[in-house]
Amino acid sequence: MTADGPAGNDRRDPGDSGHPLVGTVWSRLGGVLCLLDAVVLLGFAAFYLVELARGQGDVATVVLSVALIVVVAVLLMVLARFWLAGSRRASTPTIVWNLVLVPVVYTLYSSGDTLVASAVLVVVLMSLVTGVGAAASVRDA
Repeated sequence: MTADGPAGNDRRDPGDSGHPLVGTVWSRLGGVLCLLDAVVLLGFAAFYLVELARGQGDVATVVLSVALIVVVAVLLMVLARFWLAGSRRASTPTIVWNLVLVPVVYTLYSSGDTLVASAVLVVVLMSLVTGVGAAASVRDA
């Protein structure tokens, strides 16, 4: 019998602070990249609201867009918190989120906005490497 219950029945959350990802380059980089994504999204939400205040755009469309952007930004902040806490559960949502951004990069390149597309592509690639690297380091631990 151990402090966790019967021998071999460890009931700790795999994302707790005792996990080997805490304080690693992967966890810090994953947290920073998710926070960067969230801050950029909040900037877009503010831009939409400024445009609405100037009389541009449809109120319903802007409000729904801002609500969706803010929800995703908050979820990215939660994901950053998981990364910084060293959770092994943070890599999969990070990989999925950044795979969703690949069509966004393509659309930006297609529309001729290569500077923004390049910036998004760099963040996507860094985040994918971080997610895969963290998952691999957990497997090796």
